[in-house]
Amino acid sequence: AVSMLILGTESKNIYFLDPSGTRIVQKVDLDSEPIFLSVVGLYSVEYRVTVACRDAKIYTIKNGSVLHNVIELETMPVGLIRMDKNIHVGS
Repeated sequence: AVSMLILGTESKNIYFLDPSGTRIVQKVDLDSEPIFLSVVGLYSVEYRVTVACRDAKIYTIKNGSVLHNVIELETMPVGLIRMDKNIHVGS
């Protein structure tokens, strides 16, 4: 499997770059600015990107679509990791 760079921007977007890093393969719009990303899976098969944002919410992108179930935090996150099917957030 070839690695891809995934970027979160201040303009509330997630960009998937091709392996050379020169072309945008996919763009996903969010409701807030991303601050932490956790990526699991293969782009060509199935993947999930868990995103902690500045609005103190956790979004999940599955195969290019933002899922409707959003986790709302009481405070801003200071860390995010995904282990197996669990999401661990420090706040």
